[in-house]
Amino acid sequence: MNTIPDEGFQLAKEKKKPVSKDPNPEAFWRDYDKVVSICKLKAENPKWGSAKIIKFCKEQLNDRMVRKYLENYFYDLTSNHLYKKSVDLATPHRKCLLKEDLISLVKKNHALDHRKSHSIYESIRRFVFPVVRENVKLLFDLYVDCEQCKSAISLPKTERTRRPIPATYPNSRWQIDLKKMPPHKGFQYICNIVDCFSRFAFGQACKTKSATEISKVVLSYIYLYGAPRILQSDNGKEFRNSNLKEVVDQFDTVQMHGRPYHPQSQGRVERFNRTLTEYFRIKMSERSNWSDQLPEFYYAYNNRLNKATRPKTPYQLFFTRPNFAVPLDDQVFTLLCLMY
Repeated sequence: MNTIPDEGFQLAKEKKKPVSKDPNPEAFWRDYDKVVSICKLKAENPKWGSAKIIKFCKEQLNDRMVRKYLENYFYDLTSNHLYKKSVDLATPHRKCLLKEDLISLVKKNHALDHRKSHSIYESIRRFVFPVVRENVKLLFDLYVDCEQCKSAISLPKTERTRRPIPATYPNSRWQIDLKKMPPHKGFQYICNIVDCFSRFAFGQACKTKSATEISKVVLSYIYLYGAPRILQSDNGKEFRNSNLKEVVDQFDTVQMHGRPYHPQSQGRVERFNRTLTEYFRIKMSERSNWSDQLPEFYYAYNNRLNKATRPKTPYQLFFTRPNFAVPLDDQVFTLLCLMY
């Protein structure tokens, strides 16, 4: 089977994690009271220069230090909080947190959907300061003790590996796969579809993996989002049949199958299946109604930053606009702002 090199995939694969630009958090927290004193005096007395601030401040300061702090921080008298100034108009000012506040925020983000430290870092680094990837991982390992993660159950595994997939715009290529789940309300499978360009995912619970049921699922999402140029799947009978071929032929969609016993070509949807498995492995330790929680999972996944799509979310790439509803990440941060 001839394939076109996926340049977008290669770029995403070669992209390294960005280096944290924030200073050492421990050093900042050591000087936190000093920074607050300087910036608060400046906020209360806008006309004061560094010399007068040094005179009235109880801390041991010098002119260079005061100018540096005033250049990078400001104190908001309305909210009584210290903020790190943004570097441009496109990014917001970031709220400065003490160590105990940052630990609380890490715990709240983990409790949202049991995400790992790297996902928590991506969620909070736009809003709070100081946030360093290594420090967030350290705080996560030291202070997050989740009983649900410890008691997570094992779900049936779908053995797959990955392979580069060409996709240069939304709906250029969809990958589809079935995920076996424990029986609930008659449902035994999840039919997952992933747009390869944006990583936007959608799907629904299925009672069987019959050709008729899978064809109806594909047709319903074609009506909702439009037809893909290519629909890719493995060689399962649920995908290789006349019912599904009839559906895709209506919309001039090319149906592609990987080589027999070579599932690496479905890399996008297989990676998504692992994320879904991890999510429900934890959630089902206390609630078994996975079919009812499925829409919430898709919403959270599509509105969270993906390391292959950053700085945008799958939702933003697929629809080429922001989600005007408040994302779950922002809800957690908003709650924290109200608490402190």
